[in-house]
Amino acid sequence: MPASYLLYGLRALSNLPIPGLVLTEGSSTVPVHIRLKNGSEFASKFSASLSDIFYTSPNSNRNGDSNLRAGMLNDGAYYGFFYSDGPRFAIDRQGREIWGDWPDGYTLEDVCTYLIGQVINFALRLRGITSLHASSIGIGDRAIAVMGAPGAGKSTTAAAFARLGYSILSDDVAVLDDQDSTFLVQPGYPRVNLWPDSARALFGPGEELPRITPRGERSTCRLIGAATVSSRSLCL
Repeated sequence: MPASYLLYGLRALSNLPIPGLVLTEGSSTVPVHIRLKNGSEFASKFSASLSDIFYTSPNSNRNGDSNLRAGMLNDGAYYGFFYSDGPRFAIDRQGREIWGDWPDGYTLEDVCTYLIGQVINFALRLRGITSLHASSIGIGDRAIAVMGAPGAGKSTTAAAFARLGYSILSDDVAVLDDQDSTFLVQPGYPRVNLWPDSARALFGPGEELPRITPRGERSTCRLIGAATVSSRSLCL
């Protein structure tokens, strides 16, 4: 039976456990089905190459390959996200199915940095749900969203609020629920991800935070104790 999670107000059903998420039931929305590491099935279901590429990342790896290429698969039935370090995803046009595959030596934690960020965010947009590139913080019954370009300090600002005891709704992705007269910000992934210099500035040079993945440089602040991740939506 698939594991069930509530993420950004969306019920997610996954064939593999997603690290960091809490099992839950509920949500009246049509679920998104996440099928991970079905290598042979992925290979047989999706073509090996992208067509009609609509996005190429301006950033490249050491071999000169773009970090991300996004295009179409299966004659336009699916969107494909292919990353230069190996992971690849297929998302159906309604945002109801996500397939993921990755090479040997990669970990599920590595893959989830893409899945919980860009991939699930794209699926939400396909469903007509507005999401911002922002970290969101709960102050009383209200939410504030901290927006900015990559590297602007969104996560660092959220973690600084968390150090002061405020709850965090989401890091890097703020999903909005239109309630006619107001917007609600949906709770997201229960951690804030920090680059090493941000972690040192907030926690001191002697404090070591766990890395998000064995391969990555960023650390994760899991926000336990006084600083928590909010489990309810708040008004923006």
